[in-house]
Amino acid sequence: MRILDITEVKLEWLDLSTLTQHKPKPYVVVPGTIGVTSILRYIATTIGTLKLSDEDVQDIPWRVLMGMGWETLAAQMYPDMKWPAKELRRGGIMGHPDAISWVSGKFGDVVLDDAFVVDEFKYTAKSLREKGAPATQLKDIRREWMWQGQMMSYIAMSTKGAREPDAPLLGCFHVMWAMGCYEKYTLDERYLRYLVEYEPAEIERHWQMMERNEEGARRWQTTMTRATTR
Repeated sequence: MRILDITEVKLEWLDLSTLTQHKPKPYVVVPGTIGVTSILRYIATTIGTLKLSDEDVQDIPWRVLMGMGWETLAAQMYPDMKWPAKELRRGGIMGHPDAISWVSGKFGDVVLDDAFVVDEFKYTAKSLREKGAPATQLKDIRREWMWQGQMMSYIAMSTKGAREPDAPLLGCFHVMWAMGCYEKYTLDERYLRYLVEYEPAEIERHWQMMERNEEGARRWQTTMTRATTR
C-alpha cells in the first residue's frame, strides 16, 4: 500500500452553515454472519497485538458512540459522499463501511478520474506523532493494523466481481486525532484525511486471512459475549 495524499482539514465558522444533512439508515446485521471487526479483534488477540481486559470490553460501547458522533457530523462536510454506505456481505462475513465516494485529481504520479473510494472515519485519543518523535514527525497510518484490516476487508468485499482490471483500489481515512500530538495534554483536535492505494495482491492475501480465521472468530465471539453478560 502507499499513501497518495495527506490533507489536514481546517474548519471555519462559515463551514458550519454549509453542512449537508445525509439521510441515516438502519444498521443491518444478517443472522448467521460475523462482522469484519470481530474477526480482526480475534486475530489481534490471538497474535498478542490486542489485549482486552474486562474493563476494556465494558468501555468499547463508549468508544463506538464517540466514533459514531464524529462520523455522522464529519460526513456532512462532503455533500457528494454516499453516507452511510450499504452493508456488504461476502460468504459468511459481513461488513459495514462508513461511506463511499469518488475522487478526481493528480496525486504524485497517479491521476484519478472519478475513482471509487471506500471512506472510513476514525476518532482517536492516540497521539498523532510517532512515539518518542518530535511533533513534526507524524504517525504513519499504514501501521494502524486494525484500521487497515477494516479498510482492506471492505475493499475486498465491495470490489469482488465488480472492479475493472485496471481500476485502483482506494481507501480514504478521515481521522480526528482528538489529542493532537500530545503537546497540550488536553483536547487539541486535528483532522487529517489520508488517501491510500492498495495492491490487488495484498487485498487478496488479507481476505484469505479473514476467511481462515472466520470459524475461530465465531467461537471467540461467543466466549466474549458470555463474559460480558455474567
